[in-house]
Amino acid sequence: MNFKKTSDISVRKIEGEIFIFDRKNTIIHTFNKTGAFLWEMAQNSSTGEAMVDALVEKYDVTREVAQKDAAEFFATLQKNGIVEPL
Repeated sequence: MNFKKTSDISVRKIEGEIFIFDRKNTIIHTFNKTGAFLWEMAQNSSTGEAMVDALVEKYDVTREVAQKDAAEFFATLQKNGIVEPL
C-alpha cells in the first residue's frame, strides 16, 4: 500500500472531514471516518502494516477485516485516479 496523490487533486480537511477535489474530472470525493483515518496515515508515510495495526486497534476489527478494508479503500482511490502506486 505505497501510494502517492495524483497531481490532479486538491485535498482539504474541514472540521475533521477530508474532501478531495478531482480537478481533471470535476468531482468531489469525501471519506467516512475510516477512510479519513487511512488517508491521514498514508499522508504521514505509514506502512500498510502500520495502517492495518491501527485499524485493528482503533475500530476493534480482526486483522483480516482491516487488511481487506484497507486494500479495498486504496484500490478504489487508485481506480478513481486519486492515488497512484509509487
